[in-house]
Amino acid sequence: MKMRDVKSILLQSNLSDTQKMDSIYNLIKNQYKQDPWVTETASNELYNFAVKTGNKEMQAKALFFLSKSQLLLNRLDSDTSLVKAAKYFGELNMWDQKIKCLNLLIRNSVNLNDEPKLLKYKSDLYSSLNNVSKTSEEGQGIYFRFHRSLSNLFIELFELDSAFYHNQTAEKYAAIINDEALLSLCYLNAGNIMRYQEDYVQAFEYYLKCNEFAKRVNNKV
Repeated sequence: MKMRDVKSILLQSNLSDTQKMDSIYNLIKNQYKQDPWVTETASNELYNFAVKTGNKEMQAKALFFLSKSQLLLNRLDSDTSLVKAAKYFGELNMWDQKIKCLNLLIRNSVNLNDEPKLLKYKSDLYSSLNNVSKTSEEGQGIYFRFHRSLSNLFIELFELDSAFYHNQTAEKYAAIINDEALLSLCYLNAGNIMRYQEDYVQAFEYYLKCNEFAKRVNNKV
């Protein structure tokens, strides 16, 4: 993606404003990892166009990928975009997207060893989760991703008991959703946690379960 591609889309008279924003957003979403320098500028362009057209959802999406690009470029102000995106997603009741923003903010605060921000974002995260239904399939998917993300974070921090707790909770939601691919991921995580705790027998049992469920998924393809 080049900035001239973005400019070209914006100049297309045969496209509606919504089509223009969707086209640019898809370019950014698919290519931000390959070229964060361009996607940072493109996300800014998309955000400004979304502000001009009054599309708050697209403003939030543009800010999210602006921050993702800035994180890849080690920009110091990436949190600013994430906080604003999280605020907009919350106002739009797009809780899954807000939780993704808050998870990134928590990870950033851990990396920076910023305890006050960590506590603030964790509080906001749990508050946001209260808006999500535990009985709908969409809500159960959000709860799975929430607990899996926290489990991965605690593994990185080597807080293995907390990591195992959140992994077990993620496994519970994967079972409710009846998604064998997600269950396989949970068993892989559990095996890794047991290995880090030097419980190699238990780790091996989890790896066997991971392999079993992965084979089931592959056989369905």
